[in-house]
Amino acid sequence: MMNFRIPALAAALALAASGAALAQSTPMPMNMPMASPAPPNLTPTGPALTIKLLPQNGSGESGTATFTPVAGGTLVSIKITAGVADVPQPNHVHPGTCATLDPKPQYGLPPIKDGTSSAVIPASIADLLATPHAFNVHKSGPEAAIYVACGDIVKPK
Repeated sequence: MMNFRIPALAAALALAASGAALAQSTPMPMNMPMASPAPPNLTPTGPALTIKLLPQNGSGESGTATFTPVAGGTLVSIKITAGVADVPQPNHVHPGTCATLDPKPQYGLPPIKDGTSSAVIPASIADLLATPHAFNVHKSGPEAAIYVACGDIVKPK
């Protein structure tokens, strides 16, 4: 009788683990352009723009988002104080400002892991500066409604 319980318990644990992995995935709007992973040794085609990411909702998370022009778009490199260890954090470029963020992201990037992420988005810095845009970071996939850091994409003063 004990022999039947062990396989059943193992199957239940495997199912729970796969469900937990599914619950951590972040749904993305189907029409949002996704950034391409940053290939090594990209050559900048102009000066970079770095913005500060400030904490939101008492998260204490802050950092920078650096936008570097490259062939085919803009390399976005994120460095942020990490949230909960081993919890990937969704992050996006949105129309609007941190104060009036459009909830629909314009460009999605790979989740931040261990405080960093980088990818190439199919837009120029000039495109991002032409109308208000902001970069924001979510707490986690399951808690995507909670913003933990944000920065307005603006020319330096």
